[in-house]
Amino acid sequence: MNRRTFSMDRTLLILKHLAAFVVVLLAFSGTASALTVTATPPSINISQGMSNSIQIFYRAFELDSTPFTATSSQGRFETAGETLLGLVNSPRTISLVNNQGSTTESVIVPAEVITAALALNQSRILYRRLFTSVNGDSFCDVQLQIVPSSAGQFSLTQMTMEFNRPVTGNSTRPSSGGRITVPRNTRGLTATATLAYNGGGTLRGQWKVDGQILNHVTRYLTAGVREVTLSSPLTPGFPTYATGLHRVEFELLDPVPGFNEPIIFYYVSDEPPGPPLGSLKLITPLERDHIRLTPDALPEFSWQPARDGVVYHFQIYGLETPAAQQDVSRLDFSANKPLVAALTKKTSYTISIFDLNRIVPGIPYVWQVKAYNGRTGIAASLSRLVYFITPAGPPKAPVKNPGAAKELIPATPNGS
Repeated sequence: MNRRTFSMDRTLLILKHLAAFVVVLLAFSGTASALTVTATPPSINISQGMSNSIQIFYRAFELDSTPFTATSSQGRFETAGETLLGLVNSPRTISLVNNQGSTTESVIVPAEVITAALALNQSRILYRRLFTSVNGDSFCDVQLQIVPSSAGQFSLTQMTMEFNRPVTGNSTRPSSGGRITVPRNTRGLTATATLAYNGGGTLRGQWKVDGQILNHVTRYLTAGVREVTLSSPLTPGFPTYATGLHRVEFELLDPVPGFNEPIIFYYVSDEPPGPPLGSLKLITPLERDHIRLTPDALPEFSWQPARDGVVYHFQIYGLETPAAQQDVSRLDFSANKPLVAALTKKTSYTISIFDLNRIVPGIPYVWQVKAYNGRTGIAASLSRLVYFITPAGPPKAPVKNPGAAKELIPATPNGS
């Protein structure tokens, strides 16, 4: 072999080794810079027969130090055999800096998707996303295990809302999406939200009026109860000083619901709110008095006269919670059903034997009086807090008190 032939063979051998090294380097480089996306939690229980709300946390890794983004145009609900059950047409983007990045997603698993999987005898659903980037693609799956509703995770299934005000005039019964009309400067307007749920856990939400936060709510819901009713606060209450339409909502923060929260509306009119509060002066009993309940000495309530020829509407209301005792003088109880109600032309009312049987000793009550000239309210008292107590020893035989019943008038002002 001459020198020239040996030199050519050596050059070819070096080129072959160099080509092999380049191939290995490229392969290693492609593997090292490949995109990897993982989901937390990797598996979630979902309840059958309803839509479910789930939360997913995505984390992306990539060894290429150059900042870039990974995007996914949609999510797919699939069976293990890759049968498509539904789509989530909501893109997600992960920005990678220093080789990593993350994002979160709230997903509603529709009830019809779960029903379709069960119809195919599938107890698991894959929620799949394909993330793409300049350095490759990565599939990310979350397994959704279908379980009975009793074994599902804490979730909200339904919500209704209504106001506590009585319906008058041509207004419709308040309900989800409904509305009610109240006079300007109405006091004590509240709403209730009734929630149906599965499982148990901590509920967080907030009452909002016209988009402004009124009150925060945190409540632990016990598993097995299935329903809870939440009332908006009396203080601060819904504003009624500005005429016009106002929207009320109870925004659910956690868990995220699988439905749109209902919104109800109240309209504040220029109509006067009724007789001027505090214009009728109460006499006895005094604020926070303890009144003895005895059949032979029935308690009497009295007030100053408004003017001649009026009818007085006397009412006693029970307080639902001790917290409501803090300031009751200016609260409007007209939305609630009174425990005792009577009409009289006198400036006093004596509790009757029939009233006595409805009163529970030891709990707080409030009483108030309004004066009417025909069907027009002309005066109203503030509310007073009182307690009823029983005397020591056995009660005596009941006696009749025909004087109190004689003054009752069957007609009711304002149709109440």
